[in-house]
Formats: sequence, C-alpha cells, structure tokens
Amino acid sequence: MSQFNSGFKAFEAGAAINRYERVKLVAGVLQVAGDEEYAIGFADELVASGENCTVKLINVAGTFKAVASEAISAGDDLYAAADGKVETAGTDVRFVALEAGSGDGSIIEVLPKSLA
Repeated sequence: MSQFNSGFKAFEAGAAINRYERVKLVAGVLQVAGDEEYAIGFADELVASGENCTVKLINVAGTFKAVASEAISAGDDLYAAADGKVETAGTDVRFVALEAGSGDGSIIEVLPKSLA
C-alpha cells in the first residue's frame, strides 16, 4: 500500500457524505462518524455512496472546517456529535472553535484539541 504525505487521501464512500462532516472507515469504506466516535478526518467534498471522497486527514497540521450541530461560540471546546457534526457537550474534547456558528448546519473553523 502506498503512503500519502499531503494530508489528503481519497476513499470510497459507503454512504452519502456531506462536505466538512467528520468521517471514519468501516470495512474499508468511508462512513459519517457518529456521536463520540473518532474520525480519520473531514470530508472535503459532497459525494454519493460508491463515489470517491477526498478526506483532509485528522493528523495533518492546520485547522479544519466542520459542521456544527448547534449554536457555537468562538473559543468553545467541541465534542464529536451525531451525523459527523461537532457540539459543545460530550465526554472527550476533540476541538476548539475558532469562529462562531449560528446553529445546526453552520460551517465553522476548528482546531484539533491536541494542537490547542
């Protein structure tokens, strides 16, 4: 298997995936990550099941765009939410919000907590 060092990698989608949703691998295909589930990264595009989806891998340096599940303020600690989103409540802080989001479906910039 070849290695990728660009911070992005394409995977086959096992379901429809929206841009900026947190994603995980299940049986070799990409799925939307659920509540409190670890993700391999964030989808970089909207795809249908069976299509290739480019993922910005979680270990790449820098910030990420994420989908909020609720209103979020800049500086909030963020947790993994259902449907590949982020939220302000949970058990394991994963990100810090770098900008505010007005509610469910808002796209915000986040920084992984291990880098904050």
